[in-house]
Formats: sequence, structure tokens, C-alpha cells
Amino acid sequence: MVDDLKNEERIATTDSNRLVLTNRRIIYRSNLEYKSIRLENITYMELTKKSTTAILYITILICVLLPVFFPKDEDGLEEAFRAAGIIMTVGLLVYAFFKKRSLIFATSGGYIQIKAGNMSNDECYRFIEFTEHAINTMRSHHAPAAPVLQTDLRH
Repeated sequence: MVDDLKNEERIATTDSNRLVLTNRRIIYRSNLEYKSIRLENITYMELTKKSTTAILYITILICVLLPVFFPKDEDGLEEAFRAAGIIMTVGLLVYAFFKKRSLIFATSGGYIQIKAGNMSNDECYRFIEFTEHAINTMRSHHAPAAPVLQTDLRH
């Protein structure tokens, strides 16, 4: 629970309240780390989705070694190829559908990166949108007034 947000308005929380967006900063707290980035310093936000290539390597290795465990006759090799096909199909499906997601907020001097496995894609996208809106709101309130140019339109 975030308790040190004096003079800050909490806009959104996610990931069991470990990631907090206020009107001034993003805070990430876990058992091992604490990070805080001021909104005006954020230069980059991203939701990454990466597949684990180890799944493919293990699947291929199993398929290559599979014939060793079957009889060396024609029926044994046929069973080995059938089993390899099933294992390869399952491995490819796992690779395609199970991805590691990370949510990243970066500045020129550092970043907050959290594993977003417990969060839905929509929850991640909404948090990014709320952050963009908070940044735009903060900048519009703190932007200096535009200079008024005196232009003579008669020429």
C-alpha cells in the first residue's frame, strides 16, 4: 500500500497495487525494489510480448531423440514420427500462445520494467493510456504561455 503520496492524486493502480500512477509520478514497489519516475521525465512506454524460444529448442531436441526410444523396425519408426508430430504441434502451440509480457516506462536515466503476467493486455494498455493522459495533463498545466507575436499583416 502506498502511504507517502502527500499532495499527490492517485490516478490508477495495477498489479496488486505494486504499480501506482499519480498526477506526478509512477511508483513501482516489490519486496526487492522501489522505483519512482516523475511523469515529466518519461520518454518511452512499451508493452512487450516475448515467446520463450527455449520451448522450441526443447521440443526439437525431444523430437530428434525420440526415435532412440522406439523399436528400430518400420512400425517403431512410424510410431516415433507420429509421436514427434504430436509433440511438435503441442510445442508450437505453447510457443505461439504463451508469451511473457513486460510493461516498461523509461526515462533517459532509468526505467521501470515489471512482469505483466498477472495483468491482462487491456489492463496494460489502459495503464499506458492513463499515464499518457496524466503526462499531457501535467504538461498542459505547467506549460509556459505561448509568446504573442506582433505581426503586421499589411505587408
